[in-house]
Amino acid sequence: MADWSLFALTLLVGIGVVQLDPLKCCLPAQYSLIMTDLKTINTNSISNSDYQMDFTMNLAAIRASTLDPITGTSVIRSRSVFDYSRGKMYYIPENSTLCYIVNITALPTRCIPDDALYVDSSYFGTFPTLTYDTWRFRLPGSNITVTLAVSSDSCVPVVEGTSDPATQTDQILLFTTYVSNIRYPSLFDLPASCGQSDWTDREPNRP
Repeated sequence: MADWSLFALTLLVGIGVVQLDPLKCCLPAQYSLIMTDLKTINTNSISNSDYQMDFTMNLAAIRASTLDPITGTSVIRSRSVFDYSRGKMYYIPENSTLCYIVNITALPTRCIPDDALYVDSSYFGTFPTLTYDTWRFRLPGSNITVTLAVSSDSCVPVVEGTSDPATQTDQILLFTTYVSNIRYPSLFDLPASCGQSDWTDREPNRP
């Protein structure tokens, strides 16, 4: 009788743990990955870009490319550098010395906000080799709603959906080939036309 009681107690505790929301987590301090716009996946020009985030320097960079799935040809289109400390985005077209500077107010979110809504947990593959938790929240400094799926074990971004009522646009991004460092440091470099050619004021934190 005691054995069955212990079994029942263990089962109830197990069920209770499963029903609890997962703990909110923080993304890695630095990471690089490939970012694919899933809305372009069935076109002849798939948006497939390098993305890297450095929270230690408050910088992000995107090298935007398009992939022709028929020929396998990839073409680099532009590079964008986000300086969240200064509230600036620098857009540099490929093979150009031009630099377009845009003021930005939205800030990157490293940690899942306290008021984020837990959506669900699931996994990729036939077997749960990659489990993930999905959260929904508003991006700080904006009205953009973010639905973000992160790996359950290490809080690595897996899929992100955004909806911006101001521009009436939405986007779904798939993240792959993750590494926990800055793969291409030169993506942060800016031409002189941007008026900010280096990040020496933050260099001590750079790997």
